[in-house]
Amino acid sequence: GGAGDQCQFSQQLRAGDFDVRVRLDDLSLADACSEAGLMVRENLTAGARFAGVLATPSISGAFFESRATLGGTATRAGSFPVNYPNTWLRLKRTGSVFSGFAGFDGLNWSPLGSVTLGLPTSVYLGLAVASRDTNQLSTAAFRDLSPVTAVGTNLPPQVEPLGQCSRRTSLVISEIMYH
Repeated sequence: GGAGDQCQFSQQLRAGDFDVRVRLDDLSLADACSEAGLMVRENLTAGARFAGVLATPSISGAFFESRATLGGTATRAGSFPVNYPNTWLRLKRTGSVFSGFAGFDGLNWSPLGSVTLGLPTSVYLGLAVASRDTNQLSTAAFRDLSPVTAVGTNLPPQVEPLGQCSRRTSLVISEIMYH
C-alpha cells in the first residue's frame, strides 16, 4: 500500500488476458490491516504499478487496490466481508482493464473495483501477503488457484448454517434477545 511495497510475492510471468481465482483459506492476524490475495505487477520493484484483490483478517474484509503511477499512492475500492475458509478472490485482465471480485463459493462474484493500466503484455501475476507490522510475520493459506471457467447467476448467498461466530473460536451465537 501507500507509495512503496513490502510484501511476500510469489509470482510468475503471465502474457495476455487472464481470469484467475483463489480461495483464501486463512490469514493470520499479525495486524488488523494485514492483507493477502491476488496481485498483478508491472515489475518487481517497490513502487511499481499494480492491481490486486486483497483480503484482511478482520472486519475490513476484501477490497480492490491499485497503483496507477510509478511511485504513486495506492488507492482502494469496494468492500466485501471475509468468511474464512470460504473467502474467494478473483482478478481479471481484459486488455488494459484490471478488475477485482470477491465471493463465498468461487462461482458467484461481487465486483470490488477496476482500473485501466497501460501495462505491458507480460506482467507478474501471483499471490501476495503483507503483515503491515514490521515486527511480526503474517501467514496466509491459499487453495484452489485456477482459471475461472464458469460464473454463477449472482444469486444472493444462501443463509449460512449455525456455526462458530468467527471461525477462530468455538463460540456460537445462535440467538440475540433484545428485551
